[in-house]
Amino acid sequence: MDIFNDPTISLSINSNIYYENTIDKFKIQLKNKEDLKGFDVIDIGLTHKGKITGFTGILKDHRNRLLKITTKEIIKQKIIDAPDDELVLSIDNKYDYVAKLYSEFIPFDSDGCSFK
Repeated sequence: MDIFNDPTISLSINSNIYYENTIDKFKIQLKNKEDLKGFDVIDIGLTHKGKITGFTGILKDHRNRLLKITTKEIIKQKIIDAPDDELVLSIDNKYDYVAKLYSEFIPFDSDGCSFK
């Protein structure tokens, strides 16, 4: 790539800042659970990133269904151990997860930084 006939380098930087607590603890600081919508989150196994798009209900009403579809033992145990009133989040309008299994993260993307 040339800018004004001088060679340039283009860099793309991607990084994340992870919140140390899970969403169930973070929501206590908020006035309204609706404020969680739009937050970027990642599961405790650091394998699934997504955005909170809604709320499915409380765990008492969804525990058996979630246990049937979950394949990871660590996730199953967290679902079993979580209280009945734990919030179940809708992630990307596709997946339901217990709030205790997700942490907030802040994505940082910077594309197209050019240096001479």
